[in-house]
Amino acid sequence: ERSRKLADYQAAVMNNMAEGLYAVDENVLLISINPAGEAILGWTKEELLGKKMHDVAHYKHPDGRPFPANECSGLQVLQNGVALREHEDTFIRRDGTFVPVVFSASPLKENGKITDMIVSFRDDTAQRRAREALHDSREQLVLALQSSKSEMFDWDVIQRRGNWNSQMTDIYGFQPESEYINAEEWMALCHPDDVERLREEAERFWKEGDEFYFEFRTAPQDGGVKWISSHGRIVRDASGRHSNDRHAH
Repeated sequence: ERSRKLADYQAAVMNNMAEGLYAVDENVLLISINPAGEAILGWTKEELLGKKMHDVAHYKHPDGRPFPANECSGLQVLQNGVALREHEDTFIRRDGTFVPVVFSASPLKENGKITDMIVSFRDDTAQRRAREALHDSREQLVLALQSSKSEMFDWDVIQRRGNWNSQMTDIYGFQPESEYINAEEWMALCHPDDVERLREEAERFWKEGDEFYFEFRTAPQDGGVKWISSHGRIVRDASGRHSNDRHAH
């Protein structure tokens, strides 16, 4: 009775997962696939049973080059027994189109011998498009920063670093040694009496706001003091999370 309930529970979990899930035996032949996996790949369980998944959904690269089975990271799990986690790849649908995926593969062992492998995967199309759009946006922004005659910089609130243009160098009298300026370097250029207030205002803005105005003094290396009025706006990724903010002085 307990074994039956456990089997029913496992079947219910597998059938109601949002991620695709399939299992292959030691010969890499498919023995099971859940409804989400069928939906992502366009095949039915009956059509796939007993077939090698690599030969069906992973046999070539998006550019058309053949993808030999011995180069497949997933199949290597069956050989070396080491699980694979969150691996980005591309699968092939039944209609021949490609679908970007993130998959994980885990070996199953019996008496120390690998007998099966479980693969879970999800459609990564939307996430990759969002990342590509964000990357393109950032490249365009860097170009705009370097060509602008205004004082501007782009701040990554996650990495806590930013790009700025030559006009910013003129204001602060400081040229970052690398492509980026980090938070501590930037704060060191501000007047000591304004630093703590700026930290508090910045943290509050990043948590609660979308647009801000800061006023503060700089302490440039030439010894002069300048008052700065800074205006910025948060840029969010496709999920609504903060990705960076953009400032003009």
